[in-house]
Amino acid sequence: MTSDKKAGQKLFSTSYNELKIDSKLYDVVYSNGYFFISQASQKVVVLDTFFRRQQQIEDSINKFPSTIIYKTNDSVILCKYDGNRTGFPETYYLTNDFKLKAFKEKIEYSQMPGELLFEDSLYKIFANRIGQDGFFTYFLEKSTKIIFAIFSYSPRQVLKFQEEYYIICDGRKHDSTNIGVIKIKNPKQLFEITIQQAEKLNILYTHLAASPGKQYEALADTIKKWSFNSYGYLDRYSVPIYTFQKGNELFTIVKNDSSIYLGKHEGNNFQKVQQLFDTAFGIDNIYPMKYKNNTLVIFSSSGGKMSYGQMVDYFDCGFFNIEADKIDLYRLYREHKSKWQ
Repeated sequence: MTSDKKAGQKLFSTSYNELKIDSKLYDVVYSNGYFFISQASQKVVVLDTFFRRQQQIEDSINKFPSTIIYKTNDSVILCKYDGNRTGFPETYYLTNDFKLKAFKEKIEYSQMPGELLFEDSLYKIFANRIGQDGFFTYFLEKSTKIIFAIFSYSPRQVLKFQEEYYIICDGRKHDSTNIGVIKIKNPKQLFEITIQQAEKLNILYTHLAASPGKQYEALADTIKKWSFNSYGYLDRYSVPIYTFQKGNELFTIVKNDSSIYLGKHEGNNFQKVQQLFDTAFGIDNIYPMKYKNNTLVIFSSSGGKMSYGQMVDYFDCGFFNIEADKIDLYRLYREHKSKWQ
């Protein structure tokens, strides 16, 4: 089958919808059949699984301004916004009848070297940072606490497929190298470091931070030169949105400068198999959230640009809802005259 015919396949139905929220979204959590969304407006929006507003539940929750919402164990936690407060904000949990009760449990923070991307029975896998500011992926072996490191170009996601770990990078060029996907068969063949060295490497790649020392610059160069199995996307404009397994195949939703499409991984190759949406837009922050047997891939971006001859500020946010046989896009875009105009 030719690549053109493969791209004409329709593996998923699609739909494009306006997201029914009030302002830029910050966080999304799912609990007991509802999505709870924190916004820039400091109010929580509640949607059911058909993405319809639930005004009565919203009225019960929005007793004070809030900007942070998250989930711990089975509880939805809401943080009260207070611009004059220092330290951790007042926190509340949501009862089964959508009432707010004070949350008194102590919150413990991990000292692991970065943001957790994936975990299985053998490893916890971290990136020093997710996305365009990240340059390292760390495999922390659970049984020994040893870290195996690899230099990765803007890591976004890690998953395991057919006994190999896939590091999904954003595909943008770094140091004249275009790396989209890195495949790891045996993490123990990577470069071994300590957690203290990982912390120093994180500082080394932190914007405007003072260098932790020449020895860590040398260590970073050594890890960077370590060989690995990798391949790229179709072009230098392609950026992955989300990678997932369907049956015995591995797919990635990708955006380029003109569209959003679905690609399939075969061996060390990546090919387009379905056009999803004839539109493209900037996506700076991406993270997935599992609910029931589906996945919500949340995105957001904001900034300034020229529009019809004048400078405007904008925000663009929403999510892709991925189910067994369909991919639906829910998006809200707004712009207004820039305060610098």
